[in-house]
Amino acid sequence: MKFFATILFWCVVWSAGAQRGNQIHASDAVFDRTGIVFMEPVEGRYKRLRVVPNEFQNYQLALFSPRENMEIRVAVLPYDSTNIFARNPHVATARAFASVATNDEERLISGIVMPPEKAARDFNADWGMTYFFEPKEGFARYRHCRMIALYKKERATVFIFYLFDDPENEALDKRYAMLRFLEASDY
Repeated sequence: MKFFATILFWCVVWSAGAQRGNQIHASDAVFDRTGIVFMEPVEGRYKRLRVVPNEFQNYQLALFSPRENMEIRVAVLPYDSTNIFARNPHVATARAFASVATNDEERLISGIVMPPEKAARDFNADWGMTYFFEPKEGFARYRHCRMIALYKKERATVFIFYLFDDPENEALDKRYAMLRFLEASDY
């Protein structure tokens, strides 16, 4: 009986943790330092991937779901008053976008500035922008990328790359607001 009670206890504990999601900021110094919480999805069977140095855009976190057929990469540029890119999210975003988007002039690119109230509501960010494009093959071997750029004043500029093949992939909406800047008082 004691054995079954122990099994039941651990099943309940595991289930409660699975419903909350795993916050990945304690294990990643850059997330801690910039006050960012990234909620790792528990559904979709996402697994962390090894971060591979990349000549186009380095990143600190990569996840992949074979079920949702999508890879998510997160790159964080901490604020640094001596770095022109870290001080100017518009410049950093243009640089990141130009680094990873294909140069093929036949391909379409879409860029939309996020309304400030939406950036604040969804991410607790001061500024945001969304791009849709085909990534360079050296960056990712997917047909499509949605890049969300977010900025929190004097904290960080963050790039979230959603990499996928199917433009109708429903996981894009499910995984939209996985990252959030903490309030200054919370970190």
